[in-house]
This record gives sequence, structure tokens and C-alpha cells, in this order.
Amino acid sequence: AQPLELPTFTQTLPASVANTFPVESVDSISFLRALELASSASPELAAARRELAASRALISQAGARPNPILSASQEGIRGDAPETTLELSQEIELGGKRSARIEAAQRAMDVAAADLQDAQARLRGAVMGAYYDVLTAQERLDLAQAASKLAKQA
Repeated sequence: AQPLELPTFTQTLPASVANTFPVESVDSISFLRALELASSASPELAAARRELAASRALISQAGARPNPILSASQEGIRGDAPETTLELSQEIELGGKRSARIEAAQRAMDVAAADLQDAQARLRGAVMGAYYDVLTAQERLDLAQAASKLAKQA
């Protein structure tokens, strides 16, 4: 009698996700734990979180008023009447420039938040697909082992 060949299982993950998950030596893992591990190890999510934090910081920066400018110059240093000039200037923004900057920064933050949610949804979908592929493969393995056991008994 020939030995029964059991099916093999492989799962291909996207390059951005492959080899980024810490390995846990457990017999089983819940979907939520798998999602938590994937979220903590995802470079795409980390980048999206940093982008959101940076865009939040830009809102306060956009609300800042322009700094005053102090300039100095000296003329006729070697002559009889040297002259030193100090100039202080302050830009006065007109036409709602400051409020437009703040609004643009808020919209940029909204985009960054949406990008983060999109990245989270894509990762959740990838983890869900891989998780259920593994569950399916485990069930197939159990069925194949049961079939092998029955074949040996026959």
C-alpha cells in the first residue's frame, strides 16, 4: 500500500507585511490577537500614525503669527561719519491668510486621519483573510488526517 500524501498549506503575505510579525509559540491564536500583533508590527500603520501626529502639530504651527524681523546694517565704517541702521519690521497678515492656513492644516489632518483608517481597514482585511485561510487549512488537515486514519483501518 502506498502512503497517503497529505495536502500542504502555504500562505503568501504582501511584501510589506511578510517577516514583520513577532513569532509566538502558542497552539492557537485568536483573530483579535492576530490583528493586535499585525497592527503593532505594521510599518504602514506606524507611518500613518506618525503622519497624523505631524499634521496635528502643523495646526498649531499654522495658527502662529509671523515673527518680527530685526535687521542691522553699518555704513562708512572707515570714514568720518559711520552710520548704523537698525530696522524692526512686523508682517501684518491681511485677507484671512492665517485662518486659511489653519483651515488647510485641519484639512491635511483630516486626510491623514482618513489615510490611517484606510491603512487599518486594509490590514484588518489582510489579517482576516490570512486568519481564515489558516483555519480552513487546519480543518482540511484534520479531515485529511481523519481520512488517513480511516484508510489505515480499512
